[in-house]
Amino acid sequence: MYRHVYSPNARRQLTTLYGYIAEASGPERARGYLQRIDDFCGLLTTFPRLGRNRSDVMPGLRVAVFERRVTIAYRHDVDRLTVIDILYRGRNVEAYWRQPPPK
Repeated sequence: MYRHVYSPNARRQLTTLYGYIAEASGPERARGYLQRIDDFCGLLTTFPRLGRNRSDVMPGLRVAVFERRVTIAYRHDVDRLTVIDILYRGRNVEAYWRQPPPK
């Protein structure tokens, strides 16, 4: 079975998402939502081919949608699944991936 880890960029995106939801709906709701995202990423370790293949963007990249609001980009290797990006609410992923990475 795989384990899942978050890239530094995905961790930043989760922190930003937490802040957005906590401000709008409270910290308890934000924690619950991020827990569901983490649970879904755990599910991807069992079913790593669940997401759509996006090797055209990056070798081995797959993309899955969570609750119709979050796009999760990940790669799976022999011993782990790495969550690369967590993009919230209709973000244009094609344009996002064409940008230079954040510093």
